[in-house]
Amino acid sequence: MEVFEVTCWHQTLAARIGLRLGGMATLSLAWLAGARLYAEVHAQPARAATPGELGLCAVVVGCLLAGNALLVVGPGLWARVSVPGRWFPEPTARRGRSGR
Repeated sequence: MEVFEVTCWHQTLAARIGLRLGGMATLSLAWLAGARLYAEVHAQPARAATPGELGLCAVVVGCLLAGNALLVVGPGLWARVSVPGRWFPEPTARRGRSGR
């Protein structure tokens, strides 16, 4: 009788390498977007930020967050963690509308 070991997709070597490479690619995208944003901001005289520039700032921040998470933590993002029972409140009797 053969026994097969079940592994999650994120525990394979290819997935670990792929997640880290994806993190580096995402950080590269953040760098490119940041360079573009820097060029836009410093090419103009002082003025209020446009919605496009604010959106580009959001893209840079999102790429930095996701890229660092993938690069540093990698497959650990999908690791199972135990949650204490205190975070699951027991159901209580339904109260009236007055809240008393």
